[in-house]
Amino acid sequence: MQVAPDLVHDFAIRGGYRFVLNQIAYPEKMTEGKRYVIHHSWKNTGVGKLPNSLKNWGYKYKLSFALLNKDTGNLSYQMLDMAESPDGLKGFEYKYQSRFCPRDVPPGTYHFGIASVNTANKCEPEIKLAIGNERTNRFCL
Repeated sequence: MQVAPDLVHDFAIRGGYRFVLNQIAYPEKMTEGKRYVIHHSWKNTGVGKLPNSLKNWGYKYKLSFALLNKDTGNLSYQMLDMAESPDGLKGFEYKYQSRFCPRDVPPGTYHFGIASVNTANKCEPEIKLAIGNERTNRFCL
């Protein structure tokens, strides 16, 4: 690091994959049992690709949308986005439309959250998304 700190810093910023949420659109108010469409787009600003397609990973990482109780932060509803993660080549934008139909959600006020979860580990958020928003239970709000 002492020989070329600028190169080390550059690698830390651009190395690997870094998916940035460009845009997300969802209804501000939702009714239980009604279907909604979430529009979202992503861009990889890193130089690597998400290794989700590797045999030992087995496509286990998926995007998840959630409703989190505004007062407690507890997860009240979670949905997996079935769209496969892209190879995520640097600079390309990936656009998605996901269906969201909250069920068995008690009346109340919720935060809408997004996370990259491990389907082999109880759909727990594991990969930190490149989103600067506040987080609750590791979901970006």
